[in-house]
Amino acid sequence: MAANVAITDVAVAMGPRNRRRLTGGAISLAVIAALVFGGSLFNRSAGNPGSSATHAGRSAANTKNIIFGMSPTQVEQVVGRPKKVQSTAQGPCWLYRPRDSMVGALALSEVGSEAYGSEDGFKVCFFGSAVTQMFVHGPKRFPARPGSVYVWRAFSGNPYYTVVVKVPKSAGH
Repeated sequence: MAANVAITDVAVAMGPRNRRRLTGGAISLAVIAALVFGGSLFNRSAGNPGSSATHAGRSAANTKNIIFGMSPTQVEQVVGRPKKVQSTAQGPCWLYRPRDSMVGALALSEVGSEAYGSEDGFKVCFFGSAVTQMFVHGPKRFPARPGSVYVWRAFSGNPYYTVVVKVPKSAGH
């Protein structure tokens, strides 16, 4: 009995109402795709046009980090030779000029953040032969405007790295 059941061809059985639905769905899909593509082209920092296209792939995988305790040689491998060396009572500080929030392979701020591109100085200070302090020179308030006051802020490392501190369990607890 079941062997003689006719199978209707979908293309032949489609009426005008279903054709309109199919056409409307295809047009809607095309509009959504155009909006997504257009949005990705215009999704850039207002202060830095083209920044997302230039550094879109910036991450912990392709940037480096400076951590406290590094030697001057290790710091130089990450950020290069300093533009200026400043002597302090605690020890030398190396000064750099960032470009697009980067000093060598070190990212100072994330692409698209308010701070991105506003930094105009980076300082690494040593005590003995180890990094003890890091600072970024940038605007006191964001977004930066003409005439903004610039201040030195403590810098704890590349924003693309997650700092995980493991505290050892003591025997008494």
